[in-house]
Amino acid sequence: MPTLSEVEIFFEKLGYDKLVINELIEQIKHFEEEAPSRDEIVKSYLNDKCINVMVEEIVSEIIELDKKEISFLDVAAGSGFFTEKIIKSLNEKNIISLPHALDLTPSMLNRLKKRNIEAIWGVAEKIKESIRISNEYYKDKKPEKFDIIISTLAFHHFLEPEKVLKSMKQVLKKNGKVIIIDILKHEHVEILDDLKDTHPGFSLGEIKNISKKVFDDVKINPLEAYCVVGDKKIYLYKAVFI
Repeated sequence: MPTLSEVEIFFEKLGYDKLVINELIEQIKHFEEEAPSRDEIVKSYLNDKCINVMVEEIVSEIIELDKKEISFLDVAAGSGFFTEKIIKSLNEKNIISLPHALDLTPSMLNRLKKRNIEAIWGVAEKIKESIRISNEYYKDKKPEKFDIIISTLAFHHFLEPEKVLKSMKQVLKKNGKVIIIDILKHEHVEILDDLKDTHPGFSLGEIKNISKKVFDDVKINPLEAYCVVGDKKIYLYKAVFI
């Protein structure tokens, strides 16, 4: 897994300037501190019912592809909390999964590796380029296309959401799906800094407007699930792009 100094090299190879690199490094440092207890942090925001709903919603979309073997990439996977549960659910349904997970934070990549999930260092806005650089640097052969791209509770962290969707589309196989579960727009701006959130979520209309610029087939629905931050409930949505 890369060191922070290697991460800086990768950012430079991706064409980022020093100002953006510094901002991204600060974000990485925040999640480096969270990495050892990331699973517990996720569980502190979500009850078991909500976690099960999220996993079931993603797996049901995967099942609709009607394939016995599925390659998928979890973008901004963190510690692999949801990745692992999705793999387990697919296995229980006799679907062979070929999972990979992309994240910025070296300690998160180590957690993924311990879960036997193929980890890729990378930037959500530049997935294809990140995989290429990672393969070249580590003399590896990670795949460059996937049947399914997923992202859970990460979309509101991305600096440029539209670029992320374009990036996801670049590594999506023909007739594949992008599945995103994230927070609906809220008014609790006081929590943004502590959580390192870039956006206070998105409304269904905002997600539709962003995604229609990239995908022809867009399906967006609110979920009967929510996060709890302190005494605040923040509801979730599922977006599926084909």
